[in-house]
Amino acid sequence: MYAVAPHLIELSSQVNNSMQLALLSHAGVVYAFAEREGYAECLDEIEDDFREAATIGASRLSPLLANTGNFEDFQWGVAGLAGFLGHDKFARLLGNLDYYEEEFHYVLLDHTIPVEP
Repeated sequence: MYAVAPHLIELSSQVNNSMQLALLSHAGVVYAFAEREGYAECLDEIEDDFREAATIGASRLSPLLANTGNFEDFQWGVAGLAGFLGHDKFARLLGNLDYYEEEFHYVLLDHTIPVEP
């Protein structure tokens, strides 16, 4: 995963905005899981490239979010941006959130999350 994410970020510069959003969101989620306990560590030979690519990914992804109307695209875009910026736990939390029939659901809860207080 450490070697793939920078390639997804580079590839994102060659595609349309919709595909760019998808590639960058996926790459950002890779970053969110990269620091998770129990996962393999990044090889020393590629660690610098991996870290540097996160800044590029964040700068390419953030402007795309302003024009994202689809909930799932926005959700994963924000999760990806959080991953690039080092907010890995927040990114993983967003990944477990679902919006279905006008209600928010969280995978680990047996009930919906109220939209209004």
